[in-house]
Amino acid sequence: MTWTEHFQTKFGYNEWTNAKIIEAAATLSDETLMAKRPGTAYGSLADDLVHLARVQRGWGSVAAGNGFIAPLDPPTVGIAAYVREQLAESQAMLDELAAAQTPESLDATVQASRDGQTYEWPRWQIMEHTANHSAHHRAEIGQVLFAAGANPGDMDFIYYVNEGNGVKYRRSR
Repeated sequence: MTWTEHFQTKFGYNEWTNAKIIEAAATLSDETLMAKRPGTAYGSLADDLVHLARVQRGWGSVAAGNGFIAPLDPPTVGIAAYVREQLAESQAMLDELAAAQTPESLDATVQASRDGQTYEWPRWQIMEHTANHSAHHRAEIGQVLFAAGANPGDMDFIYYVNEGNGVKYRRSR
């Protein structure tokens, strides 16, 4: 497997699990999503979902070499639809980014400035961070969704693989 295939697979899994989270969240009302509840990282499911979308968009921009971008202000109604749209837009950027990578471009330095500080990383580290950060927060969101009665289902990578999502695997006989 090449590094390009690695990131295409990671971002494919990212899209698959984001869809599970959004489908579950869409079954809840905006009022339920906005309610303060234990287990959320940012106070409510709405805040956690918006964080997931903002950060995927933001770190994807850094990985693409465009630096940090200003977060968008989310609506107070239609939260699940808003997050779905933001994730779809940033997912398209991640897919394009993964497909375009070479070993040299993955090792290339990307920069981003925030709060008067400039940071530099190899591109591959930011791409890896983007996928891992999303997985971390989806796990948190999935637990809270389940507790709220909106089960996103199994989100393990192996289920993604077993569904044949562009990943080479073998089933035993």
